[in-house]
Amino acid sequence: MAKIVKTASGKFSCRLYLGMDSSKHKKYKMFTHSDKRILKSIVAEFESTNRTMASLDTFSACLERYINDRDGIVSPSTIRGYKSIQEVLKKDFADFCALSLASISRQDIQKVITDLQGKEKSGKYIKNIHGLISGVLIANDYPSPKVSLPSSKAKHVYEPSKDDIHRTLMAARGTDMEIPILLGIHGLRRSEICALRYPEDFEGKVIHIRHAIVYGEKNVVSEKATKTDGSDRLVPLSDDCYQKIVKQGYVTHKTLAAITQAFTKLLTRNGIPKYRFHDLRHFFASYMHENGFSDAQIMKMGGWKTDAVMKNIYRYALPDEKLSDKINSVFSNL
Repeated sequence: MAKIVKTASGKFSCRLYLGMDSSKHKKYKMFTHSDKRILKSIVAEFESTNRTMASLDTFSACLERYINDRDGIVSPSTIRGYKSIQEVLKKDFADFCALSLASISRQDIQKVITDLQGKEKSGKYIKNIHGLISGVLIANDYPSPKVSLPSSKAKHVYEPSKDDIHRTLMAARGTDMEIPILLGIHGLRRSEICALRYPEDFEGKVIHIRHAIVYGEKNVVSEKATKTDGSDRLVPLSDDCYQKIVKQGYVTHKTLAAITQAFTKLLTRNGIPKYRFHDLRHFFASYMHENGFSDAQIMKMGGWKTDAVMKNIYRYALPDEKLSDKINSVFSNL
């Protein structure tokens, strides 16, 4: 069901997407009522009455409607991902897209999955495509059949050591990458760094993270709210980082892609083992943990929604160094 919102008059309204007209213009039907429960019932009855007609729509038409219904509600980068998958399905799975929603079987979906595996697509990529197919079915009140999905293989990613981080900071000193790297070590995402404005987002040496820059359709850059509710947060800065921003008068003029490219070049030019800019955030969590910060403090500063996410993903950058020291100490006493 489409979203029900409260209007300025105090009534409730719902705008239901009906598809495209012959001129390829989006068609909507508005419903309004003073009682939200009654409005919900009216909309549900309308959808139910029209479901038989909708069930004859092709998967392609239903996918288009699914994406349009969420445009402006979910992140532009999510819409971009949906449309990328839409193009793949249209190009490589035209027969599947031509099926009516009511006729899609478990075997039809499994064939798509199996063909993608044959093209050696990653487990994560295949699961994303399956998730969108399931979403379209469920949104139209059809069950999503259980299919066999490939397991996602964990990628081995090099995690920077303290020495790597130190060398990176020395290499970046005095360049336009120094402040972004320092902020990365403070736990900020690249998208959050690009959205920061000085002095608007600063309360003394504390920054208020509330926006993020993302790529939307056709690589159009847009600003949105932070990734999760917990990502809207206050982050205290070190004196060194804060003073450099004050002296410069801004955070960075670099785009998301420019930061990634410049970071890779900086590592290569200085003979530092390659790692991702996002790994600075991994380092932040591990380094804070090593220095006695509590899980709650790290989670709050880093903007993780749950400590499970933080523990499972971000606390693995540094343990080898401490573990090696401890093993040497234990065995030296034998």
